[in-house]
Amino acid sequence: MSETPTVVSHVMASIGGKALRFEIPRTHAALGRLELDVGSALEVWRRLTGEKWTAADVLAVLRASHPALPDRHQPPMPLRRLDGSLADAVVRTQGVDPHVVEALVQRQPMAMWAALAGLVMTAFIFGLDDDKAVFSVPS
Repeated sequence: MSETPTVVSHVMASIGGKALRFEIPRTHAALGRLELDVGSALEVWRRLTGEKWTAADVLAVLRASHPALPDRHQPPMPLRRLDGSLADAVVRTQGVDPHVVEALVQRQPMAMWAALAGLVMTAFIFGLDDDKAVFSVPS
């Protein structure tokens, strides 16, 4: 009898021999920020997995899921509720200094990074079997 695979909400990527865990936190703040950048999470997943993505889609997903610490100089962003209204509180956004992700994607063709972004969105929305939540970039 085989074991049922564990379902995870992240993707383990091997990039330049380094293991990085890409994951979009399942919080209202993270979802709100992502949807401000690219629109509906489900729609961006459809674009990424249906090969109708844009560079903005790829960069937004990678920025939201990259494991580096957020840029400490970045001002807090107002929290936008899912209905579009602004909340009174402000929150620091998930993500990294944009230059970190831009430098990363310049190493390989954008289509390869779109594949990673598609996996990240699949893990975020639906979950992935842990044995399928892997991505490797050739050196």
